[in-house]
Amino acid sequence: MLPFIKTCVKPNGYVIIQTPNAVSLKHRLVMLAGKNPYELIRETLDNPGHFREYTKTEMTEYAAAHGFELVDYGCYSYFNYVNHGWVGHAYKFLSAVLPNSLRDNMTLVFRRNA
Repeated sequence: MLPFIKTCVKPNGYVIIQTPNAVSLKHRLVMLAGKNPYELIRETLDNPGHFREYTKTEMTEYAAAHGFELVDYGCYSYFNYVNHGWVGHAYKFLSAVLPNSLRDNMTLVFRRNA
């Protein structure tokens, strides 16, 4: 997507990308339970599914390879897990006290190089 996005952004213009965090606490807990947190690629053309999630480093390197530099970054938990009972409350608490890098979602701001 970034090669196309680059054609839409003026030099020194900005792009904001919000994406799931591939190394979030939720994904790590699922892996500790011996399961893969990612779905398999579907073999249908109309809905191939979710191909991949990225880390901050991967997104930054990919963007740099396409002429963007990272200017701001943050990890957030956009979703409310409280509806999942005590497990949701515990997860929300852990997300608040553990390092931000374990939160579910990332927001990255990139500037297109001139």
